[in-house]
Amino acid sequence: LIHNPYLRSQIFDLILYSFIGHKSEPHLKLVTSSTYSILKSDFVQDNLIMCLIRVFIDAERVGTSNQFYEKFNIRNKVLQTIEHLFKKHEDVFKDKVITYAEQNSEDTTKMLTLLMNDFNYIIEELISHLSQIKTYQDLKDDETKWNELSDEEKQREEMKFQENDRMVKTFIQMLNHTLNLLVVLCSCLQKFFLRLRLAERLATSLNYCLDQFTHNSKSINIKNKETYEFNPI
Repeated sequence: LIHNPYLRSQIFDLILYSFIGHKSEPHLKLVTSSTYSILKSDFVQDNLIMCLIRVFIDAERVGTSNQFYEKFNIRNKVLQTIEHLFKKHEDVFKDKVITYAEQNSEDTTKMLTLLMNDFNYIIEELISHLSQIKTYQDLKDDETKWNELSDEEKQREEMKFQENDRMVKTFIQMLNHTLNLLVVLCSCLQKFFLRLRLAERLATSLNYCLDQFTHNSKSINIKNKETYEFNPI
């Protein structure tokens, strides 16, 4: 009934808050008996996966002024929702994903293609921001060079670091959710991947990821990796 992709995406704020809690207050959840009753509804079980995949695809054309970044925000919510469904209700939704994929191969292929495209983009952005953090850390370690900077230049470097710090945390979270979903989909859609030659595309994406991390190993070898939950080894 709601055709606007942006408005539809807002529903997942409520869904995530209901299931997982708000990121600033993860201990506060709206999970009640009624929440789980909704998930037990035949109508919800039959249509939720379809709606999630549709919103994921439609995020490509949100229509807002900052739609490029907004689409990742929307898709991250979708990924977290599916991840939660498989953790808590795999017995139900695994079969629903398989059934949907078999009956809607075009949309499923489109969603998987977009997911792998996002995966490659996230890797590129993550490495870029990690490299900038490494440059900042090296600069601060060199007291001579750091002290040669004016107060204004130091402030500028600090602001750049704070922005890179925020972006790295965001992209690592997105990368983890993307990988988790790929693992889930590979486990339940093996025949689908092989039949439509998506396995080759997935292997290319994973090889690209390994190549990027290996090739840039020195430039992304930052301090305090645990701060970012970044452990590529």
